[in-house]
Amino acid sequence: MDKRTTRDLIRDRIGALSPEERTDRSARILERVRKLPGFRASRVPLLFVSMADEFDTKPIIEAALGEGKRVFLPRVYLQEKTMRHFRLVSMEALRVGAYGIEEPPADVRPIPIRPLGALNQLRVMAAAVDDFH
Repeated sequence: MDKRTTRDLIRDRIGALSPEERTDRSARILERVRKLPGFRASRVPLLFVSMADEFDTKPIIEAALGEGKRVFLPRVYLQEKTMRHFRLVSMEALRVGAYGIEEPPADVRPIPIRPLGALNQLRVMAAAVDDFH
């Protein structure tokens, strides 16, 4: 099965979940992430807001903010075909951006993550996860 077919299959399966099931699974993902030693130790995580057809990442972002972490989120620049990262200080600051994904507002200056070593946790979420790890 190729990558595109796999993605479509996973999106269809997630889409078939009831809102309650999706909320429950998102909460389970949050609890697993919060238990990861790397996440617990991180002070400056780079996270992202999920798309509508993915499991909800907002609880992870809220947890990180609540723990006093300096959270960075990407903002997409379609014309430049690039992303820049901005510090998020509150969930209320999010605005709908490219692809309908909530992002940090456009009226703030991007904060360079320098030195790169300051960023000590990168979360790459997947549409499909297993129960083995």
